[in-house]
Amino acid sequence: MARPKANNVDYFPTWKPRKSFSYLKDILDPDVFVDYIRNSSYAFIKKPAVRGFIFSRDNNKCVICGSQKNLHVDHVKRIAHVTINNYTEYNKKDSLQTLCVSCNGRKVS
Repeated sequence: MARPKANNVDYFPTWKPRKSFSYLKDILDPDVFVDYIRNSSYAFIKKPAVRGFIFSRDNNKCVICGSQKNLHVDHVKRIAHVTINNYTEYNKKDSLQTLCVSCNGRKVS
């Protein structure tokens, strides 16, 4: 079966970090691990296929205020709370949302 095209809004790509996490768990301290996950996650949500899917799912509106201007894809939970045990949950389609710049700046959770 052929892979769907990246611009198809029904296609959500799989997050594939560059390094093996079993390797990282053994050699990195938790702060370095969180930094690596943060950088990898931000790179993932900048992909056009990810942004297109999330924006389309949320009807191209901020999920808090309904604005259609200056939209961003954002993690529901703060990426600063990532740990070695829960890192796989942060880049699934249910853990991402559309927020406008204003709501994203006010986000507390």
